Amino acid sequence: GTAVFILFTNDARGQNAFDTTIIHSITIQFSEPDWDHLLDSMCAAYQGTGASEGRLIATVTIDGFVYDSCGVRYKGHSTYDPSGGKNPLNIDLNTVIAGQDHFGSDKIKLANGAGDPSMVRELMMYELAGAYMHAPRAAYTRVAINGDPKGLYVHTEDVGNEFLDAHFGGSDGAHVKCDPRHRAPWNVGVSNLAYLPDSMAYDTLYDLRSDHGLGALQVVCYQLENDPSTIDQHLDVDRVLWFHALSNLFVHLDGYYAFAHNYYLYQRPGGRWSPVLWDLNMAFGGMLADGVDLAPLNMQQLQQIDPFHMVLSPAIRPLIAQLLSQPLYARMYAAHYRTILEEMVSSGHYMDRAEHWHDLIDADMQIEPYPHYPYTDFHANLFTDVGTLLTLRPGISALMDGRATYLATRPYLTSPDPWIEPPIADPPIAEPNSTVI
Repeated sequence: GTAVFILFTNDARGQNAFDTTIIHSITIQFSEPDWDHLLDSMCAAYQGTGASEGRLIATVTIDGFVYDSCGVRYKGHSTYDPSGGKNPLNIDLNTVIAGQDHFGSDKIKLANGAGDPSMVRELMMYELAGAYMHAPRAAYTRVAINGDPKGLYVHTEDVGNEFLDAHFGGSDGAHVKCDPRHRAPWNVGVSNLAYLPDSMAYDTLYDLRSDHGLGALQVVCYQLENDPSTIDQHLDVDRVLWFHALSNLFVHLDGYYAFAHNYYLYQRPGGRWSPVLWDLNMAFGGMLADGVDLAPLNMQQLQQIDPFHMVLSPAIRPLIAQLLSQPLYARMYAAHYRTILEEMVSSGHYMDRAEHWHDLIDADMQIEPYPHYPYTDFHANLFTDVGTLLTLRPGISALMDGRATYLATRPYLTSPDPWIEPPIADPPIAEPNSTVI
């Protein structure tokens, strides 16, 4: 009886590791008192970004479960600040103890909410995306380090082996994080899936997470450029169309649109690649660049991003242009777009979820020890804009209300649904092994 009870309890906790109805808890205990300096030093040694190869060993407690000898480092690019008190965190539970995991997850990715006064963009975008494609789960967690409360973080499911096993039935395929190793000038050196004759050129533009895959990635890029009519043999086109529709409708520009980064690709059994969204804190208009305009976008421009934006830009955004320039895929994309618009926006569902999370974290945000924005901005940003010009963060409902009004004028989203007549069979009841019309 006892064994059964423990198994049931663990299973229940495992199912709720990303429960969005509660706020979880993570505490980190380093033996070194100068842990922050050590973590910053690791980042400084690794090209000055929030990423680093080294990790500092700590004891980590997640929702009451204690894990010894875990490796911790800072993560992030624009969200990492060496002078800040609340940096994004990457925790590896099996750095020292092989196989140690928290109900199936051995990597804990914690985002600090930088760039989002509302603090709901990331969680909401992951949940909305998960209704239509493979997407990580996410939940809120309070974090403390060596007894110092760091405030509220977003814990996002790692797109690692456990995620791949759960969604794709295996994790042995080629796996790539589409993020260039070095930031380059505008539309140069980006992870845009452009074909490159030298396969090793992909090594600096993409972060290979498997022990193979650069050659296979080069193949799909070649096919995308030279034979897009058969690209469905190499790419899960349907999921890519959902990927584009979600990104465009919810104005997630800090992905493939603006800088062609912040997404994963996995080559499934059979050889087709599938996309996975990542790093969504700038969804709902948080990124003011669209990959074309050098000047920051204003509210009206964000509301009026065309659903077929960049369809005429195969050189810089082939994953959009080569697919959406084909009539069949354009119609599929428009149909997906309408589905999301009706189910998530016109219904008001996205705001119901935003208000749920806003209410859940309201008390925490009032006492946030290292706020990126004042509490008044948090309180306002669900509905009204925060900041102007370069610092603009649109009010979420203001953005999407204007977006819905604009999209209602797009002919490919407002044409009448096709009428499908009831099927007629002749003969009405078929005999085995007979011919039916």
